[in-house]
Amino acid sequence: MKISEYSEQALVTIQKNTNEDPKQVFVLGLLGELGSLASVRKKRLKEIGDGVTDPSRAIKTSLVEELGDILWYINALAYTHETCLENIVQNNLRRLNYKGQVNTFEEYDDVIIETLKNEHGKVPEEIPKQFLGFLRNAIKIIENTTKPEELEESLGDVVWYCTLATKGNLNRAAQNNINKTRKLYIPTTDAEYSLFDNDLPIEEQIPRKFEVIFDDRNRQDLRSLRIVINGIIVGDSLSDNSRDSDGYRYHDIFHLAYLACLGWSPVTRALLNRKRKSSKETDENEDGARATFVEETVAITIFQYAKKHDYFELHNEVDEYILNLIQQLVSGLEVEIRSLGDWREAIKQGFNIFRQLKKHGGGRIVVDLNNRELKFFDKPSSNEIYKI
Repeated sequence: MKISEYSEQALVTIQKNTNEDPKQVFVLGLLGELGSLASVRKKRLKEIGDGVTDPSRAIKTSLVEELGDILWYINALAYTHETCLENIVQNNLRRLNYKGQVNTFEEYDDVIIETLKNEHGKVPEEIPKQFLGFLRNAIKIIENTTKPEELEESLGDVVWYCTLATKGNLNRAAQNNINKTRKLYIPTTDAEYSLFDNDLPIEEQIPRKFEVIFDDRNRQDLRSLRIVINGIIVGDSLSDNSRDSDGYRYHDIFHLAYLACLGWSPVTRALLNRKRKSSKETDENEDGARATFVEETVAITIFQYAKKHDYFELHNEVDEYILNLIQQLVSGLEVEIRSLGDWREAIKQGFNIFRQLKKHGGGRIVVDLNNRELKFFDKPSSNEIYKI
């Protein structure tokens, strides 16, 4: 993989936030990844203590992932300090008295590994003090954020240690990182995206655009909600079912967000009476009780997480571990093909509308599957709602 190609694609996945100092964020992110790398190393030492000669598959996978994440932060730090990964790599090689030019990670790997070979032409199995080298240069990066030349040298040294740690396969770590970060941050393109019921009879297709009214009012001293879809009341009245009035009665907005952004919601499909009966297998496996249970589990899991983060009002980033958990929960269902970037967008839109519903005591939502979006409007009067 070309170093410039990696750098360009990785920069696209940077999540910009005007309230943050990106330089500090990236330095701390690098330190966080070093902590994760230390955890992988600790697990490997335990394997060695147990007599396991070769690293387990889990260790190898984790190592490649963590080193790819470190490379991502090196690239981001280079960008914020007005240099680039190519310059960092080339300068690092010059310090090793290599006078040639490398354009790909494979070429860089080959040069570094050649410098490490002993008199027998072999690379030592264990590079001493490898992790200490990572940590020492990370500290230098923190100290030299205002000194471009010293910073570039320290960044280059960390890239060098990455190649050592991968035993000359930094290219694999870079490829893996690009695949991971694009899935994590970039929603599926329109050209690649299609709805799951496109080829089915019209009566089994979810309407591509429809209106939902969340009618919130006091009933028998209890705050409860009725949902009206295209003029028809669906389901039972909902309350928060909690001592804490947290607005969970509006949680159907999350199912609508999954539908709009992912084209998937067994819960909403059942409410709209659009189960795919023409295929017994699809009806049972994708629209049945298990899929519905999974969707409700996803919704409450994210809600409980969001509750601790002010429902994403000030910061709408979802931790990667939550997205990975969702991916595990939906494994085996049709929606598993959606990227984490798609899920991130669904969660973002869902909670944006959720906060509006809480603020206004209900509202009118337009669900647009073709444009993959939800839109909020003030709700009509009660007379208008039930007159539709």
